Amino acid sequence: MTGVWQTGEDPSKQDPGSKPGDLKFADTDGDGKITANDKIILGQTAPKWTGGITNTFHYKNINLSIFIQTVQGITKGNPDLNYGDETGRRNTPAEVGYWTPENKNNSRPALSYNNTRSYGYASNASFTRIKDITLSYVFPQNILDKLHLGNLTVYASGRNLYTFTDWIGWDPENNYSYRGSGDWTNNYPTVRSFVFGANISLR
Repeated sequence: MTGVWQTGEDPSKQDPGSKPGDLKFADTDGDGKITANDKIILGQTAPKWTGGITNTFHYKNINLSIFIQTVQGITKGNPDLNYGDETGRRNTPAEVGYWTPENKNNSRPALSYNNTRSYGYASNASFTRIKDITLSYVFPQNILDKLHLGNLTVYASGRNLYTFTDWIGWDPENNYSYRGSGDWTNNYPTVRSFVFGANISLR
């Protein structure tokens, strides 16, 4: 894919039948027409490298633990960009715009476009995610003595707090099909969660 056919462009010599708002493809073999022979490898679906870093910071009785995950160099098809809206029953991300004569973007086709070539919208799925942050406070001994406790720690924890990515859609880490993870029911995206708790030791 090299863009979207715009008003005033002539696709007849390269892709007859295309109209403004249709996807434009490269004639990579130079035969003057778009066929399966024009397919090329755009990237790899397995990441080139993954990594993570975790650290715990201590200040007096306060502890802060942070875990950051990253996955880089991965390219895969994006079902969210090729999804049939099914009469408006599914929310699509706000970043998914469509070509119109006024919105002459070069990345998304018109709503009337029929994807007969089954183009999968290969997209960069690299991401860096704040996977887990836990903040805790350990009560000092003088308070524990008054409460007749051996130990008391209160904490707040957040998981999947934020993902830095250029991916449009649910979660770049999961391989969702057009209806989630392969069927009608297993299609729930990764969620952000928060946990508040306390660890108590009795004497």
